[in-house]
Amino acid sequence: MGLQPKDSVQLLDTMNGDNYMKKITTAKAAAILGWDVCFLRAGLKAGIYDFGVALNVGNGKRWTYRIYPEKFKAFVKDTYGVEIAL
Repeated sequence: MGLQPKDSVQLLDTMNGDNYMKKITTAKAAAILGWDVCFLRAGLKAGIYDFGVALNVGNGKRWTYRIYPEKFKAFVKDTYGVEIAL
């Protein structure tokens, strides 16, 4: 399904009543893109996407992921023509 042009997506986390985004999980990012989370994680592991990284923290068995909000927003805008607020 994914994003369509002119869609508006807003993800907000609250902290002390203020709008504050702590982090974007791979599950949230995959949902925004309409992708399977395993597909997104595989791309991060392979270094295909510049909006995040995958780090091996357990000798090949355990991975941790980091998605950079501003780069992710730019990727969504460039790829789908949609601006998102995080």
